[in-house]
Amino acid sequence: MPGSGKSTFARQLNASFPGVIVTVCQDVLKSRGKCEKVTRTTLQENPTGRVVVVDRTNISREQRTHWYRIAEECGSRVDVIYFKRTPEECISRADLRLREGGEGHPTITKLGGGKRVVNMMKNKITLPTEIESKAVRNIFVSENDEDTKGVLKFYLDVGGGVGEGGGEVIDLTEHGEDGGEGGDVKRQRRFS
Repeated sequence: MPGSGKSTFARQLNASFPGVIVTVCQDVLKSRGKCEKVTRTTLQENPTGRVVVVDRTNISREQRTHWYRIAEECGSRVDVIYFKRTPEECISRADLRLREGGEGHPTITKLGGGKRVVNMMKNKITLPTEIESKAVRNIFVSENDEDTKGVLKFYLDVGGGVGEGGGEVIDLTEHGEDGGEGGDVKRQRRFS
C-alpha cells in the first residue's frame, strides 16, 4: 500500500549497490506491462550480478505470479519483502508526503487520496508464501522501520545474492495488519 516504505527501501538499496540495482516502479513507468518488459530485458541482457527491485504493490498471488514467471524464465530467484504496516500508518505516511516539504507521490496527488487507495486495498491482500513459486528464495517480514533496517543490513552484510551469480528479483510486497489470508511462510526472516 502507499506509505508502507517500499520506495524508501528501494532507494536505500539502490544507493548501497550502485550500478547493480535496477528499480522497476509502476508509479514511474505507468503500467505493469512496461515494468515486466524492463524486468525481463534487464535479467536477460545482463543475467550476472544485476538485481531488479520491483517497487510495486503486489497484493495478491495473482499479481506476484507475473514476477515469479519472469524470474523462472530468466533462471533467477526472488526475494519477497513483505512490508506489514497498519492501514493507519500507511494513510498517515501517504498524507505526509503531500504536506509541507513532502516529496509527493506520482499517483496520489490530493490529501485523503492515500486513505482511499489504502482502504480499497487492505481487504484484498493475500500474504506471500514460499509455495507460490519455485523461484522464491526468501520472504522477509518487515513490521516496522527497524525491521526494514534489518533487511537492508542483511543485504549489506552478506550480500543476500545482490551482485552474486545470476540476476535476482526483489519484490517489495506489503499489506496492512488486517490483510487477507496466507499460508505458513517457512523461509521467512523476521528482524524484530
